[in-house]
Amino acid sequence: MLSPFVPNKECIMKVSAEAKKVLSEFLEDNEEGFIRVARVTVGGGCCAKILLGVSVDEDFNEEDDLKFEVDGLPVVIEKSLNEQLKDISIEVDPDSGIVVKHA
Repeated sequence: MLSPFVPNKECIMKVSAEAKKVLSEFLEDNEEGFIRVARVTVGGGCCAKILLGVSVDEDFNEEDDLKFEVDGLPVVIEKSLNEQLKDISIEVDPDSGIVVKHA
């Protein structure tokens, strides 16, 4: 069962209309699936930054993950990652495809 997005006290997640359309198409034939926002890598150097991506997933770990809805899309994020971020936006970039931006 999905609940509305209940982020950490300052985190806000948004999905652009174009990204919602693309992600909905990915989930169309997968009733058990959801969109996972995940850490892809942590950049090195003096200004390390978490890089995020999305994937379609069916593996939910109740101890480690949060499951909720954002604009009608089922979304999962690791609890620890949710606690580190303030704002997350999922968008479509003409050159890069689906991108996840965060503060």
